[in-house]
Amino acid sequence: MGILPDSVVSVVGRIVFGVAAGLSDPGTFAVSASLGGGAAVGAIASLTGGYVVSMSVGLKSIRVIEITPTHLATNTDFIQVTPGLVNEHTTTFTPPATSRPNAPPPPKIDSVSVQVADDGSHSELVLTGRDFLYTNPVSGHPLGSRVGDLVVTFQVGANTFSVGGPGYSGTQLTLTDADTKLHVPIPRTVTLGLSLITVVRPRERKAGDGWTKVEDYSNGVYTSLATDYVFAALGFQVAVMHQSGLTQPATAGEDLVARVPVGVPAPGDTWTYPGATWAAATSDGTRVYVVLNQAGGIAVVDAQALQEIDVVPNTKARDFIRLPQGAQPHQIVLDPSGKFAYVSDKRAFPDGLGRVYVISIDPGRQQQYTFKGQVTWDSGGNDDPSSRNYSRRPHHPTAGSGVTIGRAYDMKGRTASGVFNDLHAAGIPTTSPTPSPTAPS
Repeated sequence: MGILPDSVVSVVGRIVFGVAAGLSDPGTFAVSASLGGGAAVGAIASLTGGYVVSMSVGLKSIRVIEITPTHLATNTDFIQVTPGLVNEHTTTFTPPATSRPNAPPPPKIDSVSVQVADDGSHSELVLTGRDFLYTNPVSGHPLGSRVGDLVVTFQVGANTFSVGGPGYSGTQLTLTDADTKLHVPIPRTVTLGLSLITVVRPRERKAGDGWTKVEDYSNGVYTSLATDYVFAALGFQVAVMHQSGLTQPATAGEDLVARVPVGVPAPGDTWTYPGATWAAATSDGTRVYVVLNQAGGIAVVDAQALQEIDVVPNTKARDFIRLPQGAQPHQIVLDPSGKFAYVSDKRAFPDGLGRVYVISIDPGRQQQYTFKGQVTWDSGGNDDPSSRNYSRRPHHPTAGSGVTIGRAYDMKGRTASGVFNDLHAAGIPTTSPTPSPTAPS
């Protein structure tokens, strides 16, 4: 079935169907979302002219929606937001009571909300609270009385990122509403939903005949900004929609919340079009991983801040996860435990075998987003008959390994019955093993 302008197609039943997106305008995109039980589980793919997608629906409903290509002619580094549709959700807290008879009260955070800056350049956190500033009763010691003195820290796993304070050159902190609302630009190096957020206020304290600098820390808070967003890759951008809007035929496609730019070229890159084609959201709703087919990598989008995450903080570029040279990533799935992403490569390889890249996405690791390599094939052997690692016969790759079958099935340390059961489960014809007191070597 073809997709007509401003149309929504609904299909229900246990069927397999094809969606032809061969539109006259190759820049028009379509989005599909599973709505089993009335809840969207995420956008699956984007389609361009000439593509056909087949899907096994099962006893569910699928709705295919056209998103018109407004403002998609060129790549832009600004978040495009539809006014009034971004979630207006606030997380409130009850700061712990503090007893400091000889010191001023520390900063307190009462609530947190998120908004996109008016110019679309970045997303910001709005911390509502008290005692962000401190006025020293002794003149000549203004430290802590100016918003430029404040520092806001974002701790994600083993990593901590700071905004504000002396020497900070990014978008500055601002205070509004009688100094009760602290506006904080969200660093592109953090995932907001995984960050422990703290306000640090410096001040000077009398110490003997002089003064010493001390720091007061607010209560640490996590955001809990539940969203009902659905994401779809759109070439240069990721479309963000409300899943509730997908259930309303009259408004579906009009409930587009934002377009988030992804895949900005770094110096030396020869490509100009990143080719965002596939999106997969984490089960905790904090991140979206986006396949960049033409750029050979994976972009990471903050699902709450609605901005691309810079995965390599110590460079000037906004980096995505880069796969090996020449990679053409196709589809991506995420480990339900949130530790790994698995990405297929669409290329035809000389050995006739496929490639699946494994990426560490565990936010608890200090080295998050590290590329773990290609599953089994490259590390476990090759197809060169003259090589010690020729995997089409039993071989002995290294002095420390045992006899190895195929790619990386090392029998060292395994029992005879264990090897037998593994080979039998793999479909290899077997006979009952002769019991052996020792493991294969």
